Amino acid sequence: MKFNKIYAIALAALTLTACSDDDDNGLNSTSGVTVQMQQSTMSVSEDMQQGVYYKVPIVVTGEANGPVEVTVEVQGTGTTPATEDEHYVITDKTITIDADTQIGYVEFYPKGDDVINDDRQFIVTITGAKGATIGTESTCIVTLVDNEGMIPRAYESVLGQWNLNGSRPCVLTINGFDADEEGYGKTVYISGWAGYSFVIAEGNFNFDASSMQATVVMNLGQKLADVEFTGLGVCDVVLCIAADGKVYNGGTIEAAFDSEYTNATFDISTDEEIYFGVFQNGSYMGGWMRFTAESLTKVQ
Repeated sequence: MKFNKIYAIALAALTLTACSDDDDNGLNSTSGVTVQMQQSTMSVSEDMQQGVYYKVPIVVTGEANGPVEVTVEVQGTGTTPATEDEHYVITDKTITIDADTQIGYVEFYPKGDDVINDDRQFIVTITGAKGATIGTESTCIVTLVDNEGMIPRAYESVLGQWNLNGSRPCVLTINGFDADEEGYGKTVYISGWAGYSFVIAEGNFNFDASSMQATVVMNLGQKLADVEFTGLGVCDVVLCIAADGKVYNGGTIEAAFDSEYTNATFDISTDEEIYFGVFQNGSYMGGWMRFTAESLTKVQ
């Protein structure tokens, strides 16, 4: 009985392999089709951001009558090599590029750290291609740009007083943490909304070293203050967005700062307004105020 089971398993394995070989027939079969890297180098910030994936583009040239399957390998390179799964993660090393798109992407995300270090590098190499030949540009060197050395200046430049430009102008104060505190370079608090010093929003500070872009991201749905309203008592004032006659308390608002840290713009469209929703015991009771927020200008 044991031999019969082993034979059946072996036969099944051979059958599956044969099926896999048949699947290759769906790939491109015309000659003169090549795959290669679209660019030989790219630089990204080493910081990991939730939901953000970077893409190494691979292009197909020639007239293909079917998809092309490309396989890559990665390896650390340069004076400070990056190590796979320690400094970055590749989501898939085999991609399929459809004939009508002629471009595919190897996706990865950096893992980041809180240590000042030299920029790390790794090389992505096309090692296999089914339905095509590999072109001369088969490698792309990726640089993970260290940002820890740049964060202090960027973080401290964001702090201070800013004029909020919009339908309800006011002066906002952005406060942060000292260098020896846990939240330094990560978290800020923005107070003074609509002229009320006790209305305070928490923001996540981010700095992208590859683009030299500092941003502050505020989560919608966060409580800004406890306020007592006539007939209701003490309620939670919650950061929301009003648009299309609806109130949204999920998502984010991002302020992106210029390189001189004198101006910042919000990712709010012209038909959206910042809305202070009033909630009591988790139930929506109405709104306190609403206003447009176009930009910030540093108070000199």
